[in-house]
Amino acid sequence: MNITKRKVDSLPIPEGKSAQRRYMDDTLKGFGIRVTSSGYKAFIIEKTINGKQSRITIGPYPNLTVEQARREAQKMLGEVATGKDPLEQKRIVLSEKILLGEAFENYINAPRSKGPLSKKTVYDYRRLFVSKGGRKGVKSDSSHPGALSKWKNKRLSSITPNAVLSWHLDISETHGPYYADLAARLLRGIWNHTRAENKSLPENPVSALTERKRWNQKTRRKSVIHKYQLQDWWSALQTVSNETTRDYLMLLLFTGMRRSECAALEWSMFDLKGRLINIPGRLTKNGKDHILPLGNYIGNVLIRKLSSSDSQFIFPGGGKSGHLTEARRAISHIKNTSGIEFMIHDLRRTFITIAEGLDLSSFIIKHLVNHAIDEDVTGGYISFDIERPRKAMQQIEHSIIEAADIKVKL
Repeated sequence: MNITKRKVDSLPIPEGKSAQRRYMDDTLKGFGIRVTSSGYKAFIIEKTINGKQSRITIGPYPNLTVEQARREAQKMLGEVATGKDPLEQKRIVLSEKILLGEAFENYINAPRSKGPLSKKTVYDYRRLFVSKGGRKGVKSDSSHPGALSKWKNKRLSSITPNAVLSWHLDISETHGPYYADLAARLLRGIWNHTRAENKSLPENPVSALTERKRWNQKTRRKSVIHKYQLQDWWSALQTVSNETTRDYLMLLLFTGMRRSECAALEWSMFDLKGRLINIPGRLTKNGKDHILPLGNYIGNVLIRKLSSSDSQFIFPGGGKSGHLTEARRAISHIKNTSGIEFMIHDLRRTFITIAEGLDLSSFIIKHLVNHAIDEDVTGGYISFDIERPRKAMQQIEHSIIEAADIKVKL
């Protein structure tokens, strides 16, 4: 048929759900129109491209007139004749318009074989894109925005290897080496995910950090609050005005819990009679439920706290989550008051260090801090009676109380 406006208007609607039919033009070979059972009509070209029969949609009718569609078809068929792929050209144009912020949203929301990213991971990633905040301990102001915030509305195609090298060096100096590497790894992940669907994007520019050996040297932190420092640290903790944050840091020290697990604890997880905390797998790093016995001192602290609480959370907060999410001000106050430099994860390391100093079984310590046990052949045969780790917890608690010179009310 010769595709004209009159012919297009009179084309019948194919019957059947999801049915469609195409009509090809007699005068311009490869030009046609597709009609669906919903009445949708769109101009197309069909041609063998790179050895494969391809169909490319030009645009819908009547948004495009027959004359406009015919001219566009002639142009596209001419590109095919010269060895070009109009579909690939279209993808290139679209990929050049992708912004980093858009690619980031697609990356964090993409389906994964191991399940979606945790809320904590997404929260940490989003912080890299906010306009305020930076390295922990650095005042949040316009001079320390999130590492990727300035590139949020930048086209991926405009991010070059040299730009990444310069950016990474700058972030390392203003935010710190660990923060810079974290941001670079996220950028690399976003880029690889986007390029998997947009092959026209250039090679990952973050590779320049590997090729030029510009990644910051990785040294695992081993900082702890030493036993001789605990008395000063504890005295400074008692001057923290926010009771919720004060108790939160106290529980971290006495249990060695991870900060995110501890912050999200609910009273329903606290076994008052058994003096246990039942941490569900949705909160733990390894995704497994964890039963944590409490020492007498910290158990009494929670019991007193429960009597005056009207929240579902042990450590309520004012944000969307409903619970405490960070303790920066309190940590800064303790550091300034005591003169002791520490990070929140140092409380977990301090707990483990004190436990090891008591010559406790490594399996008991792993159990208390919820490190993997069943990966060890012997560990796979061990089943704990809760009283064994409870006894160990009491020993650790006593050691902390003694070192910090805590006056325990009997």
